[in-house]
Amino acid sequence: MIDFRNQNPFYETLFQTIEQKAGVEFDPEALGAIIGFEVGGPIALRTATHSKICVTSELAMYPEQMISAEGLQRYELMTEGHFELEVARTLLTAVGAMSLSAMLGDGHTIDVSAVTGSDGPAMVVLSLYARIKFEGSSYGIYRLSPAM
Repeated sequence: MIDFRNQNPFYETLFQTIEQKAGVEFDPEALGAIIGFEVGGPIALRTATHSKICVTSELAMYPEQMISAEGLQRYELMTEGHFELEVARTLLTAVGAMSLSAMLGDGHTIDVSAVTGSDGPAMVVLSLYARIKFEGSSYGIYRLSPAM
């Protein structure tokens, strides 16, 4: 587990935005992995366990991340209320990896059946949850929800 109580100012701003908008408080520790995302492991997450909210906490640091369709230079991904932790982590890891090679944006649908199998949705849709200005740059958070 990673302790985020003394986190950098960018992520403090990002997580505070979600806490205020969703009316939740994040768990003090984040979920990390022995094998990091950069070498194929699961992505690091912040969670608000009781509200089933999971947010990636490293994507915006990757210079390879593609600018979003809305022009956001960097962004993180989240799930809210729809998925159990392991399904959420699988989805966020897969879509997070996509963000390093494909332009994603509000209203985009993604076939995730190859990573979720029968445990989760076949398709998810992205929605722009929040825009954040930090040190003159535009950042954001996209929420993944089951596509109807």
